[in-house]
Amino acid sequence: MHTSYTYLEVFENCPKRYEFQIIDKIKVPKTKEQFFGTLLHRCLKFLFRKAPIYPTLDELLDYFSIQWKEADKVKWRDQKQKELFFNEGKRILEDFYKKNVPSLSIPLDLEGRFEVEIEDEENNTKHTLACYIDRVDKREDGQFEIIDYKTAQKM
Repeated sequence: MHTSYTYLEVFENCPKRYEFQIIDKIKVPKTKEQFFGTLLHRCLKFLFRKAPIYPTLDELLDYFSIQWKEADKVKWRDQKQKELFFNEGKRILEDFYKKNVPSLSIPLDLEGRFEVEIEDEENNTKHTLACYIDRVDKREDGQFEIIDYKTAQKM
């Protein structure tokens, strides 16, 4: 079996949804929250892939605004909700930029994928857990730091 944290979470919430979405591969449109999180991840990748010469805050916000055009594909309650998400995205990016750029660490990897094989000796099977790491930095002190961005209100 090949799985990920996201797939396990889908199964835990609704096994039938797991069947349709993961096994049968029936495409479902992204929710506004998924779109928002994916867009912010994309913006942070844009920011850090140019390290140590980072885009300015204005360039980052311009990139966000250009990418926001995809928001028209998302189902919003109304125009006000769409504007609230847009403004919240700008606020998050501004806060993040002010706290993290220029960074004292250099990203070694952005959105790196890795897999871990887990052996189930009892059933004589092997399972693969696949994951994405948003960012891996090497700090000035030689230590490595694994960073996972979160846009959800709760952890």
